[in-house]
Amino acid sequence: MKNTDSIYFDNAATTKPSEAAIASFFKTAACFGNPSSEHFLGREAAAMMETAREQIASAIDADSSEIVFTSGGTEANNLAIQGVCEANRGANEIIISAAEHPSVYRICRILKKRGYRISKINCGLDGSFDERALKNAVTDRTILVSFMTVNNETGTVFPISEITKIVKTINPQTLVHTDAVQAFGKTDISVRKSGIDLMTISAHKIHGLKGAGALYIKKGTPVYPLQFGGGQENGLRSGTEALPAICAFGTAAEHAIQNIRFSYKQVKTVRQIILTGLNEFENVAVNSAPDNFPYILNFSVREKNADEILRAFSNRGICISKGAACKANHTHGPSMLMSFGIDTALADNALRLSFCKDNTPEEAKRFLDAAETIL
Repeated sequence: MKNTDSIYFDNAATTKPSEAAIASFFKTAACFGNPSSEHFLGREAAAMMETAREQIASAIDADSSEIVFTSGGTEANNLAIQGVCEANRGANEIIISAAEHPSVYRICRILKKRGYRISKINCGLDGSFDERALKNAVTDRTILVSFMTVNNETGTVFPISEITKIVKTINPQTLVHTDAVQAFGKTDISVRKSGIDLMTISAHKIHGLKGAGALYIKKGTPVYPLQFGGGQENGLRSGTEALPAICAFGTAAEHAIQNIRFSYKQVKTVRQIILTGLNEFENVAVNSAPDNFPYILNFSVREKNADEILRAFSNRGICISKGAACKANHTHGPSMLMSFGIDTALADNALRLSFCKDNTPEEAKRFLDAAETIL
């Protein structure tokens, strides 16, 4: 099938780079200077990078000095959690939601082996969480609380501002981090209003290029670097920055914010058409809550193999996924869906649709036509 005829419903895994982001990439690649160099090419490269930093900071209501560039969301999550732990050796307690991305829960699993106490807070598909458990878990030895903003498998939205307020009321010294990779550029985010200390974002989820991400670090937040060298990114992330990918990231962020209302409305329409259609199938269980983040829709088909369904859609030129791409080919421990209380059989057989502004109602209808045969 021609690429122009295909349907791409796997945008939570990665998005198609926009023409503007690609143009920015090539424009910046022509300026090959190292941003740390003092000559005119280096200064030109540094100026381009600072423009991108300002674009990204503006998108989350931060100061540009609070943005540290990384290779992506995974590195940013690791820097946030390990960096905070290294900088706060006097305490050893971390709290996370039970539905975190592998780049959060796996590093916490390693930290547990090193003597850290890790508490997991149960959550609901509607974004509710065990408030009593959170309050009981926060002590004077709690270093960090990490809750993702939008779950990457179900589209569940967590109330980060509320969580931050609860934590800071009990222990103002406890830092709050959120993995906002799936939310960034798709819904309004203000780090100032939410009160959080650290936030992870990524380029390739918003039509930028792979290889660029960022960690927002509130001024004054103690974070220790994980890698050492030339002292780039204010000493927090040594290594020559990937300038073309970073500048494409800045462009993508700016365009995402400019189109945020249109994109949200478009995606919501597409998701609703598919959700209504899937609810007509007696053998389909929708795992996402009806009013979850519209960019993601998770479902299972009873007594049908998810791998076979995925291949059947792929053979018809329709790209969907079996859960998150970051764990699709790896052993990943307890299912994230099971942490939401979803039945084991359904959780193990779940499929995910994820949308972007380029998806159309016509594509949604074509998907449902294919589903009539496949499901």
